[in-house]
Amino acid sequence: MLGLLSSFIFVALRNAAVGFPALVPWHHLPVTLNPPNIAESHLEAVPLDMEERKRSRKSGSKRGREASFLPSTCHDSERLALLQLKKSFLIREFASTMPSAYPKIQQWKSDRKGIIDCCAWDGVECNNETGHMIGLDLSSSFLYGSIDSSSSLFHLLHLRRLKLSDNNFNDSKIPSAIANLSRLSHLDLSSSAFSGQIPSQSPGPRNLAEKLTNLQKLHLNGVNISSAVPQNFRNLSTLISLSMEDCNLHGELPPMIFQLPNLQVLDLRNNPYLTGKFSEFNRSSLIEVLIPANTSFSGSLPSSMGELTKLKHMDLFVNHFSGRIPSSLANLTELTYLSLSDNSFSPGTLSWLGKQTKLTVMGLVQANLYGEIPSSLGNLTQLTAFNLGSNQFTGQLPSRLENLKQLKKLDLADNQIIGPIPFWLGNLTLLTSVDLGANKLQGQIPQSIFNLVNLNTLYLNSNELNGTLKFESFLNLSNLIELQLSNNDLSLDTNITINGTVPKFRNLGLAFCNLPEFPDFLHEQDELEILQLSGNKFMAKYQNGGFHQPIFPLTNLQILYLGSNKLHGSLPIPPPSIFHYSVSNNSLTGEFSPLLCNLSSLAFLDLSNNNFSGMLPQCLVNMSESLLVLSLGNNNFGGSIPQLCMKGSKLRMIDFNQNQFQGQLPRSLANCDMVESLNVGNNQLNDTFPFWLGKLPELKILILRHNHFHGIMEEQRENFEFPKLHIIDFVVENFHQCE
Repeated sequence: MLGLLSSFIFVALRNAAVGFPALVPWHHLPVTLNPPNIAESHLEAVPLDMEERKRSRKSGSKRGREASFLPSTCHDSERLALLQLKKSFLIREFASTMPSAYPKIQQWKSDRKGIIDCCAWDGVECNNETGHMIGLDLSSSFLYGSIDSSSSLFHLLHLRRLKLSDNNFNDSKIPSAIANLSRLSHLDLSSSAFSGQIPSQSPGPRNLAEKLTNLQKLHLNGVNISSAVPQNFRNLSTLISLSMEDCNLHGELPPMIFQLPNLQVLDLRNNPYLTGKFSEFNRSSLIEVLIPANTSFSGSLPSSMGELTKLKHMDLFVNHFSGRIPSSLANLTELTYLSLSDNSFSPGTLSWLGKQTKLTVMGLVQANLYGEIPSSLGNLTQLTAFNLGSNQFTGQLPSRLENLKQLKKLDLADNQIIGPIPFWLGNLTLLTSVDLGANKLQGQIPQSIFNLVNLNTLYLNSNELNGTLKFESFLNLSNLIELQLSNNDLSLDTNITINGTVPKFRNLGLAFCNLPEFPDFLHEQDELEILQLSGNKFMAKYQNGGFHQPIFPLTNLQILYLGSNKLHGSLPIPPPSIFHYSVSNNSLTGEFSPLLCNLSSLAFLDLSNNNFSGMLPQCLVNMSESLLVLSLGNNNFGGSIPQLCMKGSKLRMIDFNQNQFQGQLPRSLANCDMVESLNVGNNQLNDTFPFWLGKLPELKILILRHNHFHGIMEEQRENFEFPKLHIIDFVVENFHQCE
């Protein structure tokens, strides 16, 4: 049961990470490997044809500024089209998010008081010889409004480059008329609130591929396409960059896209329903950026991937790739960014790694790697982020890792690394984050760690570290906001005898650190979000709600573990911000405080293994909208179990085992549609067998033993549904069969 509770906790904390980034379990926290918008930055460098470069004229250039004193050289029809386009939009600052955004169209004027040569207007680019408009960049322009095929934008038939990204077009579909701009080589509609399923004919991507045959750059990031990538995209032979991040793509990616002869950038990240497999690659491939991260690609990585000798950025994070990581990746010596994390690879080693000396970021989390960490990693001297967490690495840390002087983030958590924390780690003075948690490291924490003055995160939890550690040693690390020392054999001395300021922690883990009392420095920790103090020797007594007294400021606290101490008295009431609260395995007494019902953010409540008594309050039903786990087992609660679940309840686990509850099971349990485990064993309940619980779609565990359930089973056999039930525990002797 405790294991199930841990599973619930892990899943919920992982899901909450979007809203609560600090709530990721400390031993699973990865080094940040989110790449910048590689496709965007790369494509800014896609060159113009040399002749076109000579003929083009962009606003903002010296020549463009001089043009304001000359007779108009732009075509009247194109100027009028731009003025009509201007009238079709509102200027709203919320429509763009980039810091560099400004309203480009605001200075477009139709009278002599302004610049009437539209070729000199912001965002406009013209051909010097013909005066026709060939480029329009309205990205990040605070544009708000709808756009369709009747827009005057589509009268600009000479356009070669069109960029409308980072605006808000109010859920418009991609207009079919965009296919009329047949000269387009660059099209960027990213992050501009285009949405809705696009038809397979106009205005869909199929139509774009058929009509816009000169495309070199196609960026549709954030466009809610909600369809498959058309097969005819493989005909875009001039395409240099294709970026369709977060487009709700589904179906299988046409494999021939990887064979497009000029393709340099392919970014498909964050399309979890998009499937695909890598085809064979050849040495003539120009691919430099390959990002199918967070999709559903599968299959093995072909050995021919080693032919991608121009590849600089490869991100395969969160997919379903299988098989062994090919040794041919050793040939990818131009790589600067590599992530193979969270896939289903067969067991393998890092024998292929060490020649990629240009790497700056490397992520191999949960890549099923084993063996010792090779010394050849010391060759990767440009690394700034290095994450090998959640594998099966053994042995000691190789001393050649001391060569990684540029390293800022190091994550080796959740492996089986042994030996002491090496002294040389303190020489990597640029480090800002170190996670060595959940290994088998031994010995004392070296003093050199306290030379890492740039550290903001240090996780050493769940190892075999020992010795007495003075907390005042951390005073030198003024940037430290996350510190995890839990679950070692340390004795932490929290007395501070020197002058200095204790860092303001956001995440502090001191569980099982042999603390005899609450540390005094917690009085100043008003920014704490996570606090672990379980498994110490506290003997504090709480009265009248505990934390409502000014013990220490906890107004931002989201996770608080006080379990397995010697706390007694009434239940301490945490602040309204609390998300996860555990005081299990103490000697607390009194009743279930109705004040807990006011904690609207509370998702996990564990009061098990204490001496609480009395009846549960009726307000408990109000907590079912936020609670995921309610664990009250092994106490002395009595009376009837109150109504627990309203419709829409989020409860996943209910544990009332080993109390003194009486009467019937509350019929409101039928509203607990998400509950997976229900344990009411070892009470004094008196009821018929609850066949009505069989309609709960997620129920896997049902424990009823040692109560007074009764009835005739045969009469209700046809009502025994329980579609996902794995475990049921009750005493058969209390039930009868039909005679």
